Amino acid sequence: MLLDNGVIGISRFKNIVLASIILRKKKWAIEFMDKYAVSLPETKKISRESFLTLNRAIVELFSKNLEKCLKHIQEFQNSDMYHKDVYYKISCDKLFVKVYFGLNDMEACIT
Repeated sequence: MLLDNGVIGISRFKNIVLASIILRKKKWAIEFMDKYAVSLPETKKISRESFLTLNRAIVELFSKNLEKCLKHIQEFQNSDMYHKDVYYKISCDKLFVKVYFGLNDMEACIT
């Protein structure tokens, strides 16, 4: 069952996005995110829009669209979620390093 009382858990949502991009189904991943975004929970720590931005960054990273990924990462870094939840802060920072590594910008990885 995908939804529980009209809500999809954030772990389930992220796992579905990750599975689809591993299977090279970027378009399907984007359509899934667009369709089920309204079903994500909204809490004090987790902003639906910020969570989607982070997942869009992951999709773009796997698609090798590093500039788009970087744009989403920077947008996420300005969110309350980045500053309030250490798990998502670390996840975002890992993506940041991967992007700069992919762009061959080692200095940005270090700073």
